[in-house]
Amino acid sequence: MNLTETLRRWPRAFDLARTASRIFGRHDSLYLSLKSILPKLGPDWTFLQAGAHDGLRNDPFREFILSYGARGILIEPWPRFYDKLRENYRHVSDKLSFVRCALTYPAGNVEFHSFTEEFVASNALDPIVLSTAGIHHSHLLKQVQNALINTDSIASMTVPGLCVEDVMSLSGLDHIDALFFDLEGHEPNILDHMNFAAV
Repeated sequence: MNLTETLRRWPRAFDLARTASRIFGRHDSLYLSLKSILPKLGPDWTFLQAGAHDGLRNDPFREFILSYGARGILIEPWPRFYDKLRENYRHVSDKLSFVRCALTYPAGNVEFHSFTEEFVASNALDPIVLSTAGIHHSHLLKQVQNALINTDSIASMTVPGLCVEDVMSLSGLDHIDALFFDLEGHEPNILDHMNFAAV
């Protein structure tokens, strides 16, 4: 287990380590873009993050959500990731709403897929790849195209599917300044149908 994976067990230590890495010049293009854009939204900007996973793994938005004290909605449909997400943000949960659903249009129950815990435990693939979850079964298979895998390696469950406007209403937000999506190929469905005027 590498240092980054170890630090994920202690979110506050993970955040301190990431802050230190920024001080010492570890900046990628996405970080620099967000650092330039988000301050322009003002001091009290709001956000919606769909596909929030556990709030730590491969998440470029967390450090900005925390450093700016942003208010917003974190969406994650897969139960074990959702539970970790709430745990990893528990120290600032008064500003956040957590919704366990899939984001989709039209609203309604959808089939959601991820790798089984047994497959994850027995495989040496990148942990980021193994933590993939999404509506599109084929997207998971692409992530492990060089690995031996069968249908028993993928778990599926029915989860509630909500639209952006539904989630906003449930969470009490009347507008959103920043949208963060990591939907494993389902982004076009949202962008093609979302009512931007209502958001």
